[in-house]
Amino acid sequence: GSGFRVPAPHARSELGQMVRIGELSQTAEYSEQGGFAYVAFGGQVRVKSLDQTLSSLRAKDVELVVCSKGLVGTVNVCLSDLGLLGHFSQVYGRIDGYEGTEFDKQAQRDGPSDAQRRLVGTPEQAQWLTKERLIGRLMAQRSLQH
Repeated sequence: GSGFRVPAPHARSELGQMVRIGELSQTAEYSEQGGFAYVAFGGQVRVKSLDQTLSSLRAKDVELVVCSKGLVGTVNVCLSDLGLLGHFSQVYGRIDGYEGTEFDKQAQRDGPSDAQRRLVGTPEQAQWLTKERLIGRLMAQRSLQH
């Protein structure tokens, strides 16, 4: 895809990425567009459309979850910054798995803020191997079949 490049320093850990998103959102390049998450999600018009779609699904009693190969905290921060996190009953993803950069190590030494602590992923959110199995488990817990 066309994507965009994130300027250095780079982060690979959950907390490091959460901290870096906060830093980038404060820079002129990102803040004038609403913050890092708005840029990552394609802009304010696209986010508004996504919010309307998610709202209409929830109005029909559809339960929404996120299942990502990304880091839970990173997903949570972006969705929270966009005002979309409340649409989802749960976010599933990874909570570790990458060797940290120097930026990550400093973020770890500094520790998470209270706001970041609430968005960091839990082991329960990372206990899945494939999306197919996770969806099967969630459907079984809800007595749903396909």
